[in-house]
This record gives sequence, structure tokens and C-alpha cells, in this order.
Amino acid sequence: MTRLLIFSAATALLVAPLGRAQVSTPQQASAAIGKYCATCHNARLRTAGLVLDPAALPNAAADAERWEKVIRKLRAGTMPPPGMPRPDQATYDGVAGYLETELDHAAADKPVPGKLPLLHRLSRTEYQNAVRDLLAVEALPQEMDYSLLLPPDNSNSGFDNLADLLFVSPTAMESYLGAAEKISRLAVGDPSAPSMVNIYRVPDEQPQNVRVDGLPFGTRGGLAIRSYFPADGEYAVKVTFVGRSEDLEQVELNVDGERAQLVASTVRQAARGAKKAAPKAADAAAKSDDDDAAAAPAYGPGVRRALEFRVPIKAGPRLLGVAFIQKDEVRDEETLRPRLRGPGADIGVGVVTVSGPFNAKGPGDTLSRRRIFA
Repeated sequence: MTRLLIFSAATALLVAPLGRAQVSTPQQASAAIGKYCATCHNARLRTAGLVLDPAALPNAAADAERWEKVIRKLRAGTMPPPGMPRPDQATYDGVAGYLETELDHAAADKPVPGKLPLLHRLSRTEYQNAVRDLLAVEALPQEMDYSLLLPPDNSNSGFDNLADLLFVSPTAMESYLGAAEKISRLAVGDPSAPSMVNIYRVPDEQPQNVRVDGLPFGTRGGLAIRSYFPADGEYAVKVTFVGRSEDLEQVELNVDGERAQLVASTVRQAARGAKKAAPKAADAAAKSDDDDAAAAPAYGPGVRRALEFRVPIKAGPRLLGVAFIQKDEVRDEETLRPRLRGPGADIGVGVVTVSGPFNAKGPGDTLSRRRIFA
């Protein structure tokens, strides 16, 4: 029974428009307007401020807005008002069909697209999507982020894609041309391009005692970096830390989920002024790390000695991950309590700096090159 009702309703929706397909002739439409509408809407009475001249019906396109109102009233069956002579349904459909046909033909002959700006540039988001679709480059290196390459978009009422606001100034044109040059060079994979230094900072409130999405299971904390590597070659990865730990920590560097290097090290305070804040018992333990870090710059309080990796990476989009190996000893009841906002008590990754390529071997075989070079 339910299926029958649904079928009947669908059939009614399909058949209903067919009853409106009939169209009156100009003489029939003018006669109907004069008989049922012009008795109230004439130059003398001007009911509701509307005047309908049956003689002007063949040239309805000259006053399209007025006759559009008439069409809506006819289709809804609200005019003539109750108590006044009313036409049959065929007359309603015929006059409305005639008016719709006339207005549609006039609009097709002389389309009015509205006022458009002389030149509409792409917004940052549109430009990013275009680069992704054309060149298969989804995530640019940090040094070439869109917020650095392109000027900010003007916004109005919360929208930044309004054509009237996306005008092109000489400064914007220079920025877009510079961005196109850098991104195209990246997509082609120019081995002679200078090395880049990309700095990625871990958000202050990202916890460092749980696994980060995208990194292998069995790890904790760290940072997952999705970036495009311009060429086959060696890349230097420098990792600095936050927090304090006297325990031996295992730091893993992985590429696309595969372990590239694993370093076991005790990471201690190595910043200026740290020894003053540390207990005297820790002075001797920290001295060796201070000696190692003497040649390294001081990163400020709370930042630890850096670890450096140097790994070969293939060109193209890659997921670079830096994380700690999760220790499997039994946790105490502290883990059952709500975690405060912040990285937590465990030592964590603070900043990851990726430099390269060094000793570039070639552009590699990337999806971008396959799209560009047929």
C-alpha cells in the first residue's frame, strides 16, 4: 500500500506540469486580462497601485517585472479575489503559459548577466584548489605557504570570494606571478633550485603523550608533516624539544609510515639560564649536554638540545613524521584523570626544521611531472 501511494504521488508530480503546458493566443490572453483583471487594475481605479493594459500584452517583455507578478498570482490562483468572476483552470494555465513563453523568449534574445568586474582574480582558496587539480600539488613546503606567497583576500560580511572585492592591483599581480613561478618550478622538479628551509612548529596545546594522527602505532607525540619535496636527494631534519626528561628516549623519523632512522638519546636542558633553574644534583648530568650544545644557538627557556637527521627522500608529496617510541611500562592512575590543556608532562617535540634538497639526483618520477610532460 505504501509503495502504491508513493508511486501515485510521483505520478501526480510528473503529470501536474503537463496541465500547464497549454498556451493561449495573444488575442485570447488579452481578452482574459481585460475581462478578469482590468476591471480592477485599470488607469482609473489603480487597485494595489497596479495597472494592466490588455493592449500591451503582446509587448509584455517591455515591462517584465510587472507581468512576472501577474504570472505568480495566476499560478497561485489568488486573483481575481473571492467574490469576483473567476476563469476556469484552462484559462488560468493558458494566460500564464503565454506570458511565461513571451518573457522567456525575450530573456533568451537579450540576456542580462548583470554588472561584472573587469577582471576577477582567484582567491587564496581557489588558487590552492586550482594548483591541486592541475599540478597534483596538495601541500606546499612551509617556506612556500600560500599565506606567504599571496596577499590576503578582502572580505565582506564573512565572505572572501566576492568578485567585486577580488580586483587585481599591480602588487597583487606581482605576487601571483611570483607564486606561479615558484610553484611551477616545484612541480617540474628543478634539481638546480636552491635549498629550502621549512620550519614547522608543534601547537602549544597538542598533547605529547598520545599518538598523533598519521604517525605509526606504537609512537607518541611528535609531528606529522605533509609536504611536497621538489627533487630526489638528501634532506636534513632538525628536531628541538620542549619539556624535561632524564630518561633515555627513542626518537623515530619516518617517511610515509616507514621508519627511516631511530635515535636513542637522553635529551636534557641546553638553553641559557637552564642550569640556574635546575637543582644542583642535575648540574653534573646536564654539563655534558651543555658542552654538546655550546656551538648551537640558544632557543630560549624550555627548549632542549636538538637532534639532527639526514635521510634520502624521493620527490613528490610525502608524509614526514617525527615521534617518540611509546614506552610500554604500566601507567599509574594519573592517566585516568582529565588531561589538562597543553603538551603534558612528558618531553615532546617543539620545532621541526626540514632543509634541502642536498646533492639532488634528479626531479624524480612524480604525478606532477606526469601531468605536465605527456
